Amino acid sequence: MMGYLLERAEFILTILGAAAVKLILTISEDPPEDETAKGRRKRAQRMWAGIMAGLLAAWVGTPAIINNTGWAGPEDQMWLAALLVVTGEHVMRRLLAPGDLIDRLLNRTIGRNNE
Repeated sequence: MMGYLLERAEFILTILGAAAVKLILTISEDPPEDETAKGRRKRAQRMWAGIMAGLLAAWVGTPAIINNTGWAGPEDQMWLAALLVVTGEHVMRRLLAPGDLIDRLLNRTIGRNNE
């Protein structure tokens, strides 16, 4: 039982550490010079939504990838969790709005042939 709890604590610390790095990198981006108060709020909301999506992707996605695919094993749990925190926002966007990706692919392949 103690080994499981230490493993869980290590996993949680990895996720939180990666989220902190993502937060620091996002905050350090220079805002546009003409940004309004409304734009700042919207940018802050996007930042927090991206971090939350990354945390969710890591929490749910890491065990799912390890248990259901041959891509990674249990020894890869920490780097996979950190990777999902950083890229989770983009993964979630693609999962929630696949139509946009499909439309772009179709326009890229079919659209050029019709011109």
